[in-house]
Amino acid sequence: MIFIDSLLKILNYQNTYYMGMLIVAIVKGAVWVGELAISHLSFLSDVILILFVGGKVQWQNLPGRPQMRVSLIQRFQKAAGFLKLHALLTSPPASSDGGDCTWLGTERLQLILKALTCVDPTFQKAESVDIRAEEMRQLLTLPEDTIKKESTDFINNLITCMRPKSKKDPFFKTYNMFWLEHTSRMMNCKSILLKLFAWEQMHDITREAARTRPSPSQYIVSNAGTEEVNGVYLKLPRKEDAPANDPPMYRKAPSLPNGKEFSIVRCNMKSQAKWWYISVVDLYSPGGAKDIDYYQHKSSIDEHSEPPELNWDTMANPVLGKPKAPTLTRMARTPDPDGFNETVLRWVAEQKLIEKVFGPGIHREIVSRSKSLVLLLVLENRLAEESVSAIFRVGMTHQEDDIVEEVFGLLAPCSRYMDDAAYTTLMGNVRQAIQTGGVENIQRVTMFLKKIHGESLTQMRSMVAKEQLAVAVWDLYQHPLFTLSSSQHSSIADLLLLCLQDDTDKAVQCLHECCQQLGDSACDDKVLDKSINTLQFFLTNHFTLGLAETLADGTFHDTLI
Repeated sequence: MIFIDSLLKILNYQNTYYMGMLIVAIVKGAVWVGELAISHLSFLSDVILILFVGGKVQWQNLPGRPQMRVSLIQRFQKAAGFLKLHALLTSPPASSDGGDCTWLGTERLQLILKALTCVDPTFQKAESVDIRAEEMRQLLTLPEDTIKKESTDFINNLITCMRPKSKKDPFFKTYNMFWLEHTSRMMNCKSILLKLFAWEQMHDITREAARTRPSPSQYIVSNAGTEEVNGVYLKLPRKEDAPANDPPMYRKAPSLPNGKEFSIVRCNMKSQAKWWYISVVDLYSPGGAKDIDYYQHKSSIDEHSEPPELNWDTMANPVLGKPKAPTLTRMARTPDPDGFNETVLRWVAEQKLIEKVFGPGIHREIVSRSKSLVLLLVLENRLAEESVSAIFRVGMTHQEDDIVEEVFGLLAPCSRYMDDAAYTTLMGNVRQAIQTGGVENIQRVTMFLKKIHGESLTQMRSMVAKEQLAVAVWDLYQHPLFTLSSSQHSSIADLLLLCLQDDTDKAVQCLHECCQQLGDSACDDKVLDKSINTLQFFLTNHFTLGLAETLADGTFHDTLI
Protein backbone atom coordinates (compact mmCIF):
# COMPACT_ATOMS: atom_id res chain seq x y z
CA MET A 1 0.00 0.00 0.00
CA ILE A 2 2.98 2.33 0.51
CA PHE A 3 3.72 2.01 -3.21
CA ILE A 4 0.11 2.91 -4.13
CA ASP A 5 0.02 5.91 -1.76
CA SER A 6 3.29 7.18 -3.16
CA LEU A 7 2.05 6.73 -6.67
CA LEU A 8 -1.14 8.71 -6.00
CA LYS A 9 0.87 11.52 -4.39
CA ILE A 10 3.07 11.73 -7.43
CA LEU A 11 -0.02 11.79 -9.64
CA ASN A 12 -1.41 14.67 -7.63
CA TYR A 13 1.79 16.64 -8.18
CA GLN A 14 1.87 15.52 -11.85
CA ASN A 15 5.64 15.05 -11.72
CA THR A 16 6.01 12.79 -14.73
CA TYR A 17 9.72 12.17 -14.38
CA TYR A 18 9.47 10.60 -10.94
CA MET A 19 6.14 8.97 -11.73
CA GLY A 20 7.61 7.14 -14.71
CA MET A 21 10.57 5.88 -12.70
CA LEU A 22 8.37 4.71 -9.84
CA ILE A 23 5.83 2.91 -12.06
CA VAL A 24 8.57 1.01 -13.88
CA ALA A 25 10.13 -0.02 -10.56
CA ILE A 26 6.79 -1.11 -9.13
CA VAL A 27 5.77 -3.07 -12.24
CA LYS A 28 9.08 -4.94 -12.32
CA GLY A 29 9.01 -5.72 -8.63
CA ALA A 30 5.30 -6.32 -8.21
CA VAL A 31 5.23 -9.23 -10.66
CA TRP A 32 6.27 -11.48 -7.80
CA VAL A 33 4.13 -10.12 -4.98
CA GLY A 34 0.67 -11.35 -5.92
CA GLU A 35 -2.04 -8.87 -5.20
CA LEU A 36 0.27 -5.87 -5.31
CA ALA A 37 0.77 -6.67 -9.02
CA ILE A 38 -2.98 -6.48 -9.54
CA SER A 39 -3.15 -3.04 -7.93
CA HIS A 40 -0.54 -1.51 -10.19
CA LEU A 41 -1.63 -3.27 -13.34
CA SER A 42 -5.17 -2.06 -12.63
CA PHE A 43 -3.81 1.46 -12.35
CA LEU A 44 -2.01 1.22 -15.67
CA SER A 45 -5.01 -0.18 -17.58
CA ASP A 46 -7.52 2.32 -16.20
CA VAL A 47 -7.86 4.69 -19.16
CA ILE A 48 -9.71 7.25 -17.03
CA LEU A 49 -6.46 8.00 -15.20
CA ILE A 50 -3.92 10.14 -17.00
CA LEU A 51 -0.34 9.12 -17.68
CA PHE A 52 1.62 12.08 -19.02
CA VAL A 53 5.00 12.55 -20.62
CA GLY A 54 6.55 15.81 -21.61
CA GLY A 55 6.24 19.37 -20.33
CA LYS A 56 3.47 20.96 -18.32
CA VAL A 57 2.02 22.65 -21.39
CA GLN A 58 1.14 19.20 -22.71
CA TRP A 59 -0.54 18.30 -19.43
CA GLN A 60 -2.99 21.13 -19.94
CA ASN A 61 -3.75 20.42 -23.60
CA LEU A 62 -3.60 16.64 -23.97
CA PRO A 63 -5.38 13.81 -22.14
CA GLY A 64 -2.12 11.87 -21.90
CA ARG A 65 0.02 9.72 -24.13
CA PRO A 66 -1.24 6.12 -24.55
CA GLN A 67 2.17 4.90 -25.68
CA MET A 68 3.51 5.32 -22.15
CA ARG A 69 0.73 3.17 -20.76
CA VAL A 70 1.25 0.48 -23.39
CA SER A 71 5.00 0.53 -22.90
CA LEU A 72 4.65 -0.11 -19.17
CA ILE A 73 2.15 -2.94 -19.70
CA GLN A 74 4.49 -4.50 -22.27
CA ARG A 75 7.28 -4.48 -19.66
CA PHE A 76 4.87 -6.17 -17.26
CA GLN A 77 4.13 -8.84 -19.88
CA LYS A 78 7.82 -9.46 -20.68
CA ALA A 79 8.48 -9.98 -17.01
CA ALA A 80 5.91 -12.87 -17.11
CA GLY A 81 3.45 -10.71 -15.20
CA PHE A 82 0.31 -12.13 -16.86
CA LEU A 83 1.46 -15.70 -16.33
CA LYS A 84 1.87 -14.93 -12.63
CA LEU A 85 -1.57 -13.32 -12.57
CA HIS A 86 -3.11 -16.47 -14.03
CA ALA A 87 -1.31 -18.52 -11.37
CA LEU A 88 -2.74 -16.18 -8.73
CA LEU A 89 -6.27 -16.49 -10.13
CA THR A 90 -6.13 -20.29 -10.00
CA SER A 91 -4.47 -20.51 -6.60
CA PRO A 92 -6.40 -21.68 -3.50
CA PRO A 93 -8.31 -18.80 -1.89
CA ALA A 94 -7.32 -17.12 1.34
CA SER A 95 -11.02 -17.17 2.32
CA SER A 96 -14.12 -19.01 1.13
CA ASP A 97 -15.72 -15.87 -0.36
CA GLY A 98 -14.56 -16.71 -3.87
CA GLY A 99 -15.39 -20.41 -3.77
CA ASP A 100 -12.53 -22.62 -4.95
CA CYS A 101 -10.33 -19.82 -6.36
CA THR A 102 -8.79 -16.47 -5.53
CA TRP A 103 -11.47 -13.87 -6.21
CA LEU A 104 -10.09 -10.42 -7.07
CA GLY A 105 -13.39 -8.67 -7.80
CA THR A 106 -15.06 -7.77 -11.08
CA GLU A 107 -13.49 -4.32 -11.34
CA ARG A 108 -9.93 -5.67 -11.13
CA LEU A 109 -10.68 -8.58 -13.46
CA GLN A 110 -12.05 -6.16 -16.02
CA LEU A 111 -8.94 -3.98 -15.81
CA ILE A 112 -6.72 -7.04 -16.30
CA LEU A 113 -8.57 -7.78 -19.55
CA LYS A 114 -8.20 -4.16 -20.62
CA ALA A 115 -4.47 -4.39 -19.97
CA LEU A 116 -4.32 -7.56 -22.06
CA THR A 117 -6.00 -5.81 -24.99
CA CYS A 118 -3.13 -3.31 -25.04
CA VAL A 119 -0.63 -6.06 -25.84
CA ASP A 120 -2.91 -8.72 -27.37
CA PRO A 121 -6.02 -7.04 -28.88
CA THR A 122 -7.47 -10.25 -30.33
CA PHE A 123 -6.82 -12.43 -27.24
CA GLN A 124 -4.90 -15.00 -29.29
CA LYS A 125 -1.92 -15.60 -26.99
CA ALA A 126 -2.02 -18.50 -24.54
CA GLU A 127 -1.89 -16.26 -21.46
CA SER A 128 -4.86 -14.20 -22.76
CA VAL A 129 -6.92 -17.30 -23.52
CA ASP A 130 -6.17 -18.81 -20.11
CA ILE A 131 -7.00 -15.65 -18.14
CA ARG A 132 -10.26 -15.05 -20.01
CA ALA A 133 -11.32 -18.69 -19.58
CA GLU A 134 -10.53 -18.58 -15.86
CA GLU A 135 -12.50 -15.38 -15.36
CA MET A 136 -15.51 -16.97 -17.12
CA ARG A 137 -15.22 -20.07 -14.93
CA GLN A 138 -15.11 -17.97 -11.79
CA LEU A 139 -18.25 -16.02 -12.75
CA LEU A 140 -20.10 -19.31 -13.28
CA THR A 141 -19.06 -20.82 -9.93
CA LEU A 142 -18.88 -17.83 -7.61
CA PRO A 143 -21.19 -18.13 -4.55
CA GLU A 144 -24.27 -15.92 -4.75
CA ASP A 145 -23.37 -14.20 -1.46
CA THR A 146 -20.09 -13.06 -3.03
CA ILE A 147 -21.53 -11.92 -6.35
CA LYS A 148 -24.18 -9.89 -4.49
CA LYS A 149 -21.40 -7.70 -3.11
CA GLU A 150 -20.30 -6.74 -6.62
CA SER A 151 -21.66 -3.79 -8.57
CA THR A 152 -23.85 -5.02 -11.43
CA ASP A 153 -22.28 -2.29 -13.59
CA PHE A 154 -18.85 -3.86 -13.02
CA ILE A 155 -20.24 -7.34 -13.74
CA ASN A 156 -21.72 -6.07 -16.99
CA ASN A 157 -18.47 -4.31 -17.93
CA LEU A 158 -16.49 -7.48 -17.27
CA ILE A 159 -18.83 -9.60 -19.42
CA THR A 160 -18.66 -7.01 -22.21
CA CYS A 161 -14.86 -6.87 -21.98
CA MET A 162 -14.70 -10.65 -22.46
CA ARG A 163 -16.72 -10.52 -25.68
CA PRO A 164 -14.80 -11.58 -28.80
CA LYS A 165 -14.35 -8.87 -31.39
CA SER A 166 -15.03 -11.19 -34.33
CA LYS A 167 -16.91 -14.36 -35.23
CA LYS A 168 -13.55 -15.74 -36.36
CA ASP A 169 -12.30 -15.71 -32.78
CA PRO A 170 -12.11 -19.40 -31.70
CA PHE A 171 -13.53 -18.27 -28.37
CA PHE A 172 -16.72 -16.95 -30.03
CA LYS A 173 -19.02 -19.94 -29.40
CA THR A 174 -17.52 -20.55 -25.96
CA TYR A 175 -18.26 -16.98 -24.98
CA ASN A 176 -21.84 -17.15 -26.26
CA MET A 177 -22.56 -20.30 -24.26
CA PHE A 178 -20.95 -18.70 -21.20
CA TRP A 179 -23.11 -15.60 -21.66
CA LEU A 180 -26.33 -17.61 -21.76
CA GLU A 181 -25.31 -19.88 -18.88
CA HIS A 182 -24.31 -16.93 -16.70
CA THR A 183 -27.59 -15.15 -17.48
CA SER A 184 -29.56 -18.29 -16.55
CA ARG A 185 -27.63 -18.48 -13.29
CA MET A 186 -28.44 -14.85 -12.43
CA MET A 187 -32.12 -15.40 -13.29
CA ASN A 188 -32.27 -18.23 -10.76
CA CYS A 189 -30.63 -16.27 -7.94
CA LYS A 190 -32.65 -15.34 -4.87
CA SER A 191 -31.54 -11.70 -5.08
CA ILE A 192 -34.01 -9.56 -7.05
CA LEU A 193 -31.16 -7.23 -8.02
CA LEU A 194 -29.31 -10.08 -9.70
CA LYS A 195 -32.52 -11.26 -11.37
CA LEU A 196 -33.10 -7.78 -12.77
CA PHE A 197 -29.48 -7.66 -13.93
CA ALA A 198 -30.05 -10.94 -15.82
CA TRP A 199 -33.10 -9.51 -17.58
CA GLU A 200 -31.13 -6.42 -18.51
CA GLN A 201 -28.60 -8.80 -20.08
CA MET A 202 -31.49 -10.31 -22.05
CA HIS A 203 -31.87 -7.02 -23.91
CA ASP A 204 -28.24 -7.26 -25.08
CA ILE A 205 -28.60 -10.96 -25.86
CA THR A 206 -31.71 -10.51 -28.02
CA ARG A 207 -30.16 -7.52 -29.79
CA GLU A 208 -27.04 -9.56 -30.60
CA ALA A 209 -29.22 -12.47 -31.76
CA ALA A 210 -31.16 -10.19 -34.11
CA ARG A 211 -27.99 -8.49 -35.36
CA THR A 212 -26.23 -11.74 -36.25
CA ARG A 213 -29.11 -13.73 -37.75
CA PRO A 214 -29.00 -14.48 -41.49
CA SER A 215 -30.55 -11.83 -43.72
CA PRO A 216 -33.84 -12.70 -45.44
CA SER A 217 -33.44 -13.69 -49.08
CA GLN A 218 -36.30 -11.45 -50.14
CA TYR A 219 -38.91 -8.92 -49.03
CA ILE A 220 -42.42 -8.25 -50.31
CA VAL A 221 -43.33 -4.56 -50.44
CA SER A 222 -47.08 -3.85 -50.42
CA ASN A 223 -49.68 -1.13 -49.81
CA ALA A 224 -47.45 1.65 -51.21
CA GLY A 225 -49.35 4.58 -52.72
CA THR A 226 -47.00 4.44 -55.71
CA GLU A 227 -48.10 1.10 -57.13
CA GLU A 228 -44.90 0.55 -59.11
CA VAL A 229 -42.93 0.27 -55.84
CA ASN A 230 -44.88 -2.81 -54.71
CA GLY A 231 -43.52 -6.26 -55.44
CA VAL A 232 -40.82 -8.80 -54.56
CA TYR A 233 -37.32 -7.52 -53.75
CA LEU A 234 -34.46 -10.03 -53.94
CA LYS A 235 -31.23 -9.81 -51.93
CA LEU A 236 -28.23 -8.79 -54.00
CA PRO A 237 -24.85 -10.52 -53.64
CA ARG A 238 -22.50 -8.65 -51.32
CA LYS A 239 -19.71 -6.75 -53.03
CA GLU A 240 -16.20 -7.84 -52.12
CA ASP A 241 -15.21 -4.35 -50.99
CA ALA A 242 -18.38 -3.73 -48.94
CA PRO A 243 -17.77 -2.97 -45.23
CA ALA A 244 -18.50 -5.97 -43.00
CA ASN A 245 -21.20 -4.11 -41.04
CA ASP A 246 -23.13 -2.93 -44.10
CA PRO A 247 -26.44 -4.77 -44.62
CA PRO A 248 -27.35 -6.23 -48.02
CA MET A 249 -29.32 -4.34 -50.65
CA TYR A 250 -32.58 -5.63 -52.10
CA ARG A 251 -33.76 -4.97 -55.66
CA LYS A 252 -36.98 -5.44 -57.63
CA ALA A 253 -37.08 -5.99 -61.37
CA PRO A 254 -39.22 -3.46 -63.32
CA SER A 255 -42.91 -4.37 -63.25
CA LEU A 256 -43.63 -2.48 -66.48
CA PRO A 257 -41.86 -2.35 -69.85
CA ASN A 258 -39.16 0.32 -69.57
CA GLY A 259 -40.14 0.63 -65.92
CA LYS A 260 -37.96 1.64 -62.98
CA GLU A 261 -35.73 -0.70 -61.02
CA PHE A 262 -36.35 -0.08 -57.29
CA SER A 263 -33.99 -0.94 -54.45
CA ILE A 264 -34.13 -1.06 -50.66
CA VAL A 265 -30.90 0.45 -49.39
CA ARG A 266 -29.54 1.77 -46.09
CA CYS A 267 -27.67 5.08 -46.09
CA ASN A 268 -25.25 6.35 -43.46
CA MET A 269 -25.81 10.07 -42.86
CA LYS A 270 -23.18 12.63 -41.90
CA SER A 271 -24.89 12.89 -38.49
CA GLN A 272 -24.18 9.13 -38.00
CA ALA A 273 -27.91 8.41 -38.22
CA LYS A 274 -28.91 5.53 -40.48
CA TRP A 275 -31.88 5.77 -42.84
CA TRP A 276 -33.50 3.13 -45.03
CA TYR A 277 -34.83 4.17 -48.45
CA ILE A 278 -36.86 2.64 -51.23
CA SER A 279 -35.25 4.32 -54.21
CA VAL A 280 -34.17 4.19 -57.79
CA VAL A 281 -30.47 4.11 -56.96
CA ASP A 282 -27.47 5.37 -58.84
CA LEU A 283 -25.86 2.14 -60.06
CA TYR A 284 -22.34 3.53 -59.68
CA SER A 285 -22.80 4.98 -56.19
CA PRO A 286 -25.93 3.56 -54.51
CA GLY A 287 -27.05 5.29 -51.35
CA GLY A 288 -25.75 8.66 -52.53
CA ALA A 289 -27.10 12.04 -53.56
CA LYS A 290 -28.00 10.85 -57.08
CA ASP A 291 -30.57 8.31 -55.81
CA ILE A 292 -34.25 9.10 -56.47
CA ASP A 293 -35.98 8.37 -53.16
CA TYR A 294 -39.63 7.34 -52.85
CA TYR A 295 -40.06 6.22 -49.22
CA GLN A 296 -37.88 6.44 -46.12
CA HIS A 297 -37.45 5.12 -42.59
CA LYS A 298 -35.16 6.44 -39.86
CA SER A 299 -33.86 3.33 -38.15
CA SER A 300 -33.34 2.71 -34.48
CA ILE A 301 -30.21 0.85 -33.35
CA ASP A 302 -32.17 -2.43 -33.53
CA GLU A 303 -33.05 -1.81 -37.19
CA HIS A 304 -29.55 -1.22 -38.56
CA SER A 305 -28.94 -4.73 -39.86
CA GLU A 306 -32.03 -5.29 -42.03
CA PRO A 307 -34.96 -3.30 -43.46
CA PRO A 308 -37.82 -2.73 -40.99
CA GLU A 309 -41.28 -3.98 -41.83
CA LEU A 310 -43.34 -1.09 -40.46
CA ASN A 311 -43.28 2.67 -39.85
CA TRP A 312 -42.13 3.78 -43.28
CA ASP A 313 -42.81 7.38 -44.32
CA THR A 314 -43.39 9.23 -47.53
CA MET A 315 -40.73 11.74 -48.54
CA ALA A 316 -41.09 15.44 -47.78
CA ASN A 317 -41.96 15.88 -51.46
CA PRO A 318 -44.67 13.24 -52.03
CA VAL A 319 -44.78 13.62 -55.83
CA LEU A 320 -42.86 10.35 -56.29
CA GLY A 321 -43.68 8.36 -53.16
CA LYS A 322 -47.43 8.88 -52.97
CA PRO A 323 -49.33 8.27 -49.73
CA LYS A 324 -49.74 5.82 -48.25
CA ALA A 325 -46.40 4.45 -47.08
CA PRO A 326 -45.57 0.79 -47.77
CA THR A 327 -45.45 -2.25 -45.53
CA LEU A 328 -42.57 -4.72 -45.89
CA THR A 329 -42.89 -8.45 -45.24
CA ARG A 330 -39.80 -10.57 -44.59
CA MET A 331 -39.85 -13.88 -46.35
CA ALA A 332 -38.66 -16.89 -44.35
CA ARG A 333 -34.94 -16.72 -43.78
CA THR A 334 -32.74 -19.81 -43.91
CA PRO A 335 -31.81 -20.41 -40.28
CA ASP A 336 -28.24 -21.14 -39.23
CA PRO A 337 -28.53 -24.01 -36.70
CA ASP A 338 -25.16 -23.10 -35.20
CA GLY A 339 -25.76 -19.34 -35.25
CA PHE A 340 -26.31 -17.29 -32.11
CA ASN A 341 -29.90 -16.45 -33.08
CA GLU A 342 -30.97 -20.10 -33.21
CA THR A 343 -28.92 -20.87 -30.10
CA VAL A 344 -30.79 -18.17 -28.19
CA LEU A 345 -34.19 -19.35 -29.43
CA ARG A 346 -33.43 -22.93 -28.32
CA TRP A 347 -32.16 -21.66 -24.96
CA VAL A 348 -35.33 -19.58 -24.41
CA ALA A 349 -37.47 -22.66 -25.03
CA GLU A 350 -35.32 -24.94 -22.84
CA GLN A 351 -35.32 -22.44 -19.96
CA LYS A 352 -39.09 -21.80 -20.36
CA LEU A 353 -38.46 -18.09 -20.03
CA ILE A 354 -41.96 -17.00 -21.06
CA GLU A 355 -43.39 -19.17 -18.28
CA LYS A 356 -40.87 -17.68 -15.83
CA VAL A 357 -41.82 -14.11 -16.71
CA PHE A 358 -45.59 -14.50 -16.78
CA GLY A 359 -45.97 -17.38 -14.31
CA PRO A 360 -46.96 -17.35 -10.63
CA GLY A 361 -43.83 -15.45 -9.54
CA ILE A 362 -44.49 -12.55 -11.93
CA HIS A 363 -42.66 -9.30 -11.07
CA ARG A 364 -43.44 -5.93 -12.64
CA GLU A 365 -39.78 -4.98 -13.19
CA ILE A 366 -39.01 -8.29 -14.87
CA VAL A 367 -42.03 -7.92 -17.18
CA SER A 368 -40.85 -4.44 -18.17
CA ARG A 369 -37.41 -5.86 -19.07
CA SER A 370 -38.77 -8.77 -21.11
CA LYS A 371 -40.19 -6.80 -24.05
CA SER A 372 -37.12 -7.44 -26.23
CA LEU A 373 -37.47 -11.20 -25.60
CA VAL A 374 -41.17 -11.26 -26.52
CA LEU A 375 -40.52 -9.13 -29.60
CA LEU A 376 -37.72 -11.44 -30.77
CA LEU A 377 -40.02 -14.46 -30.46
CA VAL A 378 -42.80 -12.63 -32.32
CA LEU A 379 -40.51 -11.55 -35.15
CA GLU A 380 -39.18 -15.10 -35.50
CA ASN A 381 -42.73 -16.54 -35.30
CA ARG A 382 -41.66 -18.54 -32.22
CA LEU A 383 -44.20 -17.16 -29.73
CA ALA A 384 -46.65 -20.06 -29.41
CA GLU A 385 -50.37 -19.28 -29.62
CA GLU A 386 -50.87 -20.70 -26.12
CA SER A 387 -48.23 -18.25 -24.87
CA VAL A 388 -50.10 -15.37 -26.50
CA SER A 389 -53.26 -16.46 -24.69
CA ALA A 390 -51.41 -16.92 -21.39
CA ILE A 391 -49.87 -13.43 -21.51
CA PHE A 392 -53.21 -11.79 -22.31
CA ARG A 393 -54.88 -13.82 -19.55
CA VAL A 394 -52.40 -12.44 -17.00
CA GLY A 395 -53.39 -8.91 -18.01
CA MET A 396 -57.07 -9.74 -17.64
CA THR A 397 -56.90 -11.53 -14.28
CA HIS A 398 -53.98 -10.21 -12.22
CA GLN A 399 -54.94 -8.27 -9.09
CA GLU A 400 -52.12 -5.70 -9.22
CA ASP A 401 -52.83 -2.76 -11.51
CA ASP A 402 -49.16 -1.98 -12.13
CA ILE A 403 -48.54 -5.52 -13.43
CA VAL A 404 -51.62 -5.30 -15.67
CA GLU A 405 -50.27 -2.01 -17.01
CA GLU A 406 -46.86 -3.56 -17.77
CA VAL A 407 -48.32 -6.68 -19.41
CA PHE A 408 -50.63 -4.75 -21.72
CA GLY A 409 -47.89 -2.18 -22.35
CA LEU A 410 -45.66 -5.00 -23.59
CA LEU A 411 -48.25 -7.00 -25.53
CA ALA A 412 -49.84 -4.13 -27.48
CA PRO A 413 -46.72 -2.96 -29.40
CA CYS A 414 -45.47 -6.51 -29.96
CA SER A 415 -48.85 -7.57 -31.38
CA ARG A 416 -48.30 -5.45 -34.52
CA TYR A 417 -45.57 -7.86 -35.62
CA MET A 418 -47.49 -11.11 -34.96
CA ASP A 419 -48.26 -13.46 -37.80
CA ASP A 420 -51.92 -13.98 -38.73
CA ALA A 421 -52.38 -17.08 -36.57
CA ALA A 422 -50.98 -15.48 -33.42
CA TYR A 423 -52.90 -12.23 -33.96
CA THR A 424 -56.14 -14.12 -34.59
CA THR A 425 -55.56 -15.98 -31.32
CA LEU A 426 -54.99 -12.71 -29.46
CA MET A 427 -58.13 -11.07 -30.85
CA GLY A 428 -60.07 -14.26 -30.14
CA ASN A 429 -59.11 -13.88 -26.48
CA VAL A 430 -60.15 -10.22 -26.57
CA ARG A 431 -63.56 -11.06 -28.02
CA GLN A 432 -64.07 -13.88 -25.53
CA ALA A 433 -63.38 -11.46 -22.65
CA ILE A 434 -65.93 -9.01 -24.11
CA GLN A 435 -68.56 -11.74 -24.49
CA THR A 436 -67.97 -12.92 -20.92
CA GLY A 437 -68.94 -9.42 -19.87
CA GLY A 438 -68.67 -7.84 -16.45
CA VAL A 439 -67.54 -4.32 -15.69
CA GLU A 440 -63.94 -5.28 -14.87
CA ASN A 441 -63.56 -7.32 -18.06
CA ILE A 442 -64.84 -4.45 -20.20
CA GLN A 443 -62.58 -1.98 -18.41
CA ARG A 444 -59.48 -4.12 -18.97
CA VAL A 445 -60.26 -4.86 -22.60
CA THR A 446 -60.75 -1.12 -23.09
CA MET A 447 -57.35 -0.48 -21.47
CA PHE A 448 -55.68 -2.99 -23.79
CA LEU A 449 -57.31 -1.69 -26.96
CA LYS A 450 -56.42 1.87 -25.96
CA LYS A 451 -52.78 0.80 -25.82
CA ILE A 452 -53.13 -0.71 -29.29
CA HIS A 453 -54.61 2.62 -30.41
CA GLY A 454 -51.48 4.30 -29.00
CA GLU A 455 -49.44 2.39 -31.59
CA SER A 456 -49.39 3.43 -35.23
CA LEU A 457 -52.16 1.55 -37.03
CA THR A 458 -51.61 3.17 -40.38
CA GLN A 459 -49.36 0.21 -41.13
CA MET A 460 -50.07 -3.27 -39.82
CA ARG A 461 -48.36 -6.48 -40.80
CA SER A 462 -51.38 -7.82 -42.73
CA MET A 463 -54.98 -7.08 -43.65
CA VAL A 464 -56.05 -10.20 -41.76
CA ALA A 465 -54.76 -8.65 -38.54
CA LYS A 466 -56.57 -5.39 -39.25
CA GLU A 467 -59.83 -7.27 -39.93
CA GLN A 468 -59.48 -9.23 -36.68
CA LEU A 469 -58.86 -6.03 -34.74
CA ALA A 470 -61.89 -4.37 -36.36
CA VAL A 471 -64.17 -7.21 -35.23
CA ALA A 472 -62.89 -7.01 -31.64
CA VAL A 473 -63.19 -3.21 -31.45
CA TRP A 474 -66.70 -3.35 -32.91
CA ASP A 475 -67.73 -5.95 -30.31
CA LEU A 476 -66.49 -3.66 -27.54
CA TYR A 477 -68.04 -0.54 -29.03
CA GLN A 478 -71.44 -2.26 -29.19
CA HIS A 479 -71.31 -3.76 -25.70
CA PRO A 480 -73.92 -2.27 -23.33
CA LEU A 481 -71.34 -1.86 -20.53
CA PHE A 482 -69.09 0.23 -22.75
CA THR A 483 -70.37 3.52 -21.38
CA LEU A 484 -67.23 4.62 -19.59
CA SER A 485 -65.53 8.02 -19.46
CA SER A 486 -65.52 10.23 -22.56
CA SER A 487 -61.74 9.89 -23.01
CA GLN A 488 -62.00 6.11 -23.23
CA HIS A 489 -64.98 6.34 -25.57
CA SER A 490 -63.09 8.75 -27.81
CA SER A 491 -59.98 6.52 -28.05
CA ILE A 492 -62.00 3.42 -28.96
CA ALA A 493 -64.07 5.40 -31.48
CA ASP A 494 -60.86 6.65 -33.11
CA LEU A 495 -59.52 3.08 -33.19
CA LEU A 496 -62.74 1.81 -34.80
CA LEU A 497 -62.51 4.55 -37.43
CA LEU A 498 -58.91 3.54 -38.25
CA CYS A 499 -59.93 -0.11 -38.58
CA LEU A 500 -62.92 0.57 -40.85
CA GLN A 501 -61.71 3.41 -43.05
CA ASP A 502 -60.08 1.08 -45.59
CA ASP A 503 -62.78 -1.61 -45.37
CA THR A 504 -66.06 -0.20 -46.67
CA ASP A 505 -67.75 -3.62 -46.72
CA LYS A 506 -67.10 -4.08 -43.01
CA ALA A 507 -68.28 -0.52 -42.30
CA VAL A 508 -71.53 -1.18 -44.18
CA GLN A 509 -72.03 -4.44 -42.27
CA CYS A 510 -71.55 -2.66 -38.93
CA LEU A 511 -73.95 0.11 -39.99
CA HIS A 512 -76.67 -2.42 -40.84
CA GLU A 513 -76.19 -4.19 -37.49
CA CYS A 514 -76.66 -0.86 -35.76
CA CYS A 515 -79.85 -0.13 -37.70
CA GLN A 516 -81.26 -3.58 -36.93
CA GLN A 517 -80.80 -2.94 -33.23
CA LEU A 518 -82.61 0.38 -33.56
CA GLY A 519 -85.50 -1.45 -35.21
CA ASP A 520 -85.68 -4.19 -32.56
CA SER A 521 -88.56 -3.39 -30.25
CA ALA A 522 -87.30 -5.92 -27.71
CA CYS A 523 -84.13 -3.88 -27.00
CA ASP A 524 -84.01 -2.05 -23.68
CA ASP A 525 -83.35 1.67 -23.40
CA LYS A 526 -79.60 1.28 -22.74
CA VAL A 527 -79.12 -0.74 -25.93
CA LEU A 528 -81.16 1.79 -27.92
CA ASP A 529 -79.10 4.68 -26.54
CA LYS A 530 -75.93 2.84 -27.48
CA SER A 531 -77.25 2.20 -31.00
CA ILE A 532 -78.21 5.86 -31.45
CA ASN A 533 -74.70 6.94 -30.41
CA THR A 534 -73.23 4.38 -32.81
CA LEU A 535 -75.41 5.64 -35.66
CA GLN A 536 -74.18 9.15 -34.91
CA PHE A 537 -70.60 7.84 -35.22
CA PHE A 538 -71.34 6.50 -38.71
CA LEU A 539 -73.12 9.66 -39.82
CA THR A 540 -70.29 11.87 -38.59
CA ASN A 541 -67.63 9.80 -40.38
CA HIS A 542 -69.59 8.68 -43.45
CA PHE A 543 -67.20 10.29 -45.95
CA THR A 544 -64.11 8.77 -44.31
CA LEU A 545 -65.77 5.34 -44.21
CA GLY A 546 -67.10 5.52 -47.77
CA LEU A 547 -70.73 5.28 -46.63
CA ALA A 548 -72.22 8.14 -48.67
CA GLU A 549 -73.71 5.76 -51.25
CA THR A 550 -75.12 3.44 -48.60
CA LEU A 551 -76.72 6.29 -46.64
CA ALA A 552 -78.34 7.62 -49.82
CA ASP A 553 -79.78 4.19 -50.67
CA GLY A 554 -83.51 3.81 -50.07
CA THR A 555 -82.94 0.36 -48.59
CA PHE A 556 -81.02 1.97 -45.73
CA HIS A 557 -83.93 4.35 -45.02
CA ASP A 558 -86.42 1.45 -45.03
CA THR A 559 -84.26 -0.47 -42.56
CA LEU A 560 -83.92 2.54 -40.30
CA ILE A 561 -87.66 3.27 -40.35
